Amino acid sequence: MIDDDTLAAYATERLTGPARARVEAAVRDDPAVRERLATLTAAFAVDEHSVAAIWSERQIGCPTEAELRDFVAGVGGPQEVAVAAHVGYAGCERCAAVVADLRTGDGETARQRRERIFASSAGRLDQD
Repeated sequence: MIDDDTLAAYATERLTGPARARVEAAVRDDPAVRERLATLTAAFAVDEHSVAAIWSERQIGCPTEAELRDFVAGVGGPQEVAVAAHVGYAGCERCAAVVADLRTGDGETARQRRERIFASSAGRLDQD
């Protein structure tokens, strides 16, 4: 049985591999699943123009990169609770991905990354 959360993840392209294939087979073979998917998709189309969707799309209310770095580093401060709520409770996928990336990163800062990329490209700039 495919639940609505799984169908929603499928409809928003958040499923991959075997999970996606399982949903695709159920949608193809089961008219009831097809109908539930159509209902969910229609609801997403309505939500697409909601204030929350617009805020999410334009990242209004998202913490800055520095606030996300401080959150991951455990610096604390007044923003920590707000960032935790934004990422955890509100479920901002973009910020959650940034936090996950920062947690698995190698500690390289934005400045170090910029310098490394520039150094690797500098020799190509002089070629004509």
